[in-house]
Amino acid sequence: MNKVILLIFLLLVTLFIHQSTAKLNCDGDELCNQSIHQHELDCMNNGDCDDCGECQQQIKINSEEQCDECEIPQISEEQCDECQQQSSEQPCNECQQNPPQEQCNECQQQSSEQPCDECQQQSSEEQPCDECQQQSSEEQPCDDKNPCTEDTVDAFGKCQHTEKCCDDENMCTIDSCSTETGKCLHTDINCDDSNPCTNDICDKNFGCQHTRVICEDNDSCTNDYCDEKNGGCFFSPKICSDNNPCTADSCSNATGECVFKTIDCDDFNDCTIDHCNRYEGCIHTPRTCNDNDQCTHDHCANETGTCINTKMTCDDGNACTLDSCDKKLGCQFTPISCDDKNDCTLDMCDNKLGCTHIAIGCDDKNACTIDSCSNSTGGCLHTDMQCDDNDICTNNVCDKEKGCIFTTISCNDNNNCTTDFCDRDRGCQNIPKVCDDFNECTNDYCSNSNGKCINSAIECPPVNNLCLVSFCDKVNGCSIKPLNCDDNNICTTDSCYLGKCVNAAMTCDDHNDCTLDFCDKELGCQHTATQCDDSNVCTIDSCSNSTGTCKHTPISCDDHNDCTEDYCDKNLGCQHRATQCDDFNGCTIDSCSNSTGKCIHTALNCDDNNLCTIDSCANSTGTCVHFAISCDDHNDCTEDYCDKYLGCQHRAAQCDDSNVCTIDSCSNSTKTCIHTPISCDDHNDCTEDYCDKNLGCQHRASLCDDHNACTIDSCTNSTGKCIHTAINCDDNDLCSIDFCSNTTGVCMHTQVSCDDNNAETEDSCVKNLGCQHRSIKCDDNNPCTIDAIDSKGKCIYTNLSCDDSNPHTRDYCSKEKGGCCHDKI
Repeated sequence: MNKVILLIFLLLVTLFIHQSTAKLNCDGDELCNQSIHQHELDCMNNGDCDDCGECQQQIKINSEEQCDECEIPQISEEQCDECQQQSSEQPCNECQQNPPQEQCNECQQQSSEQPCDECQQQSSEEQPCDECQQQSSEEQPCDDKNPCTEDTVDAFGKCQHTEKCCDDENMCTIDSCSTETGKCLHTDINCDDSNPCTNDICDKNFGCQHTRVICEDNDSCTNDYCDEKNGGCFFSPKICSDNNPCTADSCSNATGECVFKTIDCDDFNDCTIDHCNRYEGCIHTPRTCNDNDQCTHDHCANETGTCINTKMTCDDGNACTLDSCDKKLGCQFTPISCDDKNDCTLDMCDNKLGCTHIAIGCDDKNACTIDSCSNSTGGCLHTDMQCDDNDICTNNVCDKEKGCIFTTISCNDNNNCTTDFCDRDRGCQNIPKVCDDFNECTNDYCSNSNGKCINSAIECPPVNNLCLVSFCDKVNGCSIKPLNCDDNNICTTDSCYLGKCVNAAMTCDDHNDCTLDFCDKELGCQHTATQCDDSNVCTIDSCSNSTGTCKHTPISCDDHNDCTEDYCDKNLGCQHRATQCDDFNGCTIDSCSNSTGKCIHTALNCDDNNLCTIDSCANSTGTCVHFAISCDDHNDCTEDYCDKYLGCQHRAAQCDDSNVCTIDSCSNSTKTCIHTPISCDDHNDCTEDYCDKNLGCQHRASLCDDHNACTIDSCTNSTGKCIHTAINCDDNDLCSIDFCSNTTGVCMHTQVSCDDNNAETEDSCVKNLGCQHRSIKCDDNNPCTIDAIDSKGKCIYTNLSCDDSNPHTRDYCSKEKGGCCHDKI
């Protein structure tokens, strides 16, 4: 039924086209020159097809053929001529697109496989195609003016514009058609992924390829990697550290393995014991050279490694101590005695100067006496002072308050133009005064009237101010300065008024009735005291300021010393006659007590500051006697002698054998040295005990080293047996493989590999759980893509191909419809 309806529809379409189209001349020569569909339909509708051969064959309609394939009638093989030699399977409409071979002329000399339309695309200027050429654009109603489409009319008379296929089957180009020339364009694609760690290339079959950059510096001691963020290859040195300061850590270029070489701790100093501690590194323990003698400086000679014990100098830089050294106590500084057995001195000691003996005060407040103390009596002596200074230029007098006064004699020759002075060898000298002021602007001379040098200024231009004068400067010439009103008299006050000098007399009144006030033109105001001296040294002479009269007050001669008889002599002044206390005993020092007035007889001090003598005094002569003491301690193991500062000394016999492994002593009975070996037993079974003559007791630890750096080696004191305890390297991390390096003893923690070689899982490690494998889901919820995972575990979404190899369908994929669609063309 459906076939009948379809046949009726085709007949109606044919009838419509026949009525609207002029009748065609269907001779055999025009069969291939007309539009394929129009020609065939017209030929069939006219029924005038005898001259067209077999072109009016009926349309084949059967159940196996699609409608669009059956709408185009086929022509016989003979009507295709020689250029249309097609296979029997090829429908005639394909042949009809090619004109007969003779109609193609020379421009259409193509192989039988080449269709005639290729010939027809050539321009008429290159080779005329005669009647085979396509009609002009005016004659082709389906031309869309786009050289990148092929324009045709389908069986329904509708225009079809098929895009020109420019695919060059090269994945490295972007293919397009130029709308201006109709030529295919193939633009190279850019494969740069902006990743410095990939080599970017393009493969014509697969497109852009990004291969990983291989970072290799051919150095086994570097970790080579590529850093995308910092831009390229990096070669970080391999870190070789065993955390042991006793090894020199390095990397072997040959193997890339860490090398830990034991360092040499020898400091080339024989005075140190060198060894290495794995926690502190090299340790250089100084060799002990202590000889247990506090009086020696103990040190070790670097060149030989032998101990040197240098005698110590015990100088404390204090002059008030006696310096010595005690073997057990070291330097001793004993204060010295500064008593000089002189009652007239105050004895003390100065750290720098030593003993000082300051005389006691016997000052009688009289500057005209020489005050002293009697060593024999301890009393003060006051001897009149001689005031002759042996200077011919002075007058010599003594004042009890000021002492000797040496008044310069006057050498004035009453000539104001001489400089008068006294020379100690030649007496008075009168040297003419030099008035040259080395100023070219003055006339220099001396005025006999006043003895002043006059330096007359040269005349300079006057000034308008009467109190200013012009003058000549030896450097700058004339200058202006105030008028000099100095009358060379210091007894006047000098000023200028209206160009005239005013010299007002100065008043010298000091409002003291006991002075005579006047002014000396050379010295100025003078105040001469009223002379009240009554020539009696036993009175204090003074003047009353209120009355101007003299007073003579008797002086007191009381020296507050009961050991003197005090009185005053008008010529000599106060006198103090000492009490006589001599007991006529040469072994006493006789003196009087100031507080009681009684005589004191102090035994003579015969101490000679020598501890090696017994000191005494001979009454008959009053001289000191010193007898030597005996220091014998009746010990044959000591050397007995006496030191004047220390007294008896007993130096022990030298039995030191320079061996710290013996206790050295001396036998009193045999007078020989005894060297008793010391015991070095430390009661520890894990040490080998012995004595070194230089170092003393040594305790060499038992060697428990099993040469395995991964064990802690120790010894049991009670049994002396070695114990080797394995180092625990467990870091409580399930993501690391923990082990100990036998060579370095350092715990190593290697990251666990969680790769399960399954690209469809994301592998990771959790510290507490270990390896975790999470499945990767690559579903992008797009039915138009094929979802997959590459070898690196990355999702790849490839567009789904919907090509059904049918040229009469439009193939595409629709997300909305859920997959491929094949719409009929």
